[in-house]
Amino acid sequence: METEEQKFEALYREGAEKVRVYVRKKVPDRELTEDIVQEVFCVAWRKRGEFTASGNPMGWLIRAAKFKILEQYHRTEGGSQVLEEFDERLGILEPGYAIAEWMEILEDLLDQCNYRIFQDYFLRGFTMKEIAEQKGMKENNIRIRLYRMKKRLISQLED
Repeated sequence: METEEQKFEALYREGAEKVRVYVRKKVPDRELTEDIVQEVFCVAWRKRGEFTASGNPMGWLIRAAKFKILEQYHRTEGGSQVLEEFDERLGILEPGYAIAEWMEILEDLLDQCNYRIFQDYFLRGFTMKEIAEQKGMKENNIRIRLYRMKKRLISQLED
């Protein structure tokens, strides 16, 4: 019978290259790409209960990679792809638009609860399920809040 470690190792051999290709498309630095791939699998191992229960291990890994990339952008460049998306919509081309300025804008536009949900999901990489458990809400409620929040931000920022 195959142990949990052996199953995970087989998944790593199967999925590491796919995750690497995904990350490499977003991150030009090869060493950083490798670091992110390793971090993704470390998170997968730490959260293996959630990971195996997901029903889509490869999708879970890619999503984890996305969050690790966002986390890296946040640490090194002071921004994230989510906020860069709003930059593009608004036609802001200045590279130095700091995340602190964005967070002030978001704090003004969102109530405190939604502001924290935004941070947890888009900047800290928590899953909707984790946020829902933390807030004592249903996962679908978090999904709807995030959707409405994004629409509200887009409409208010475009005005």
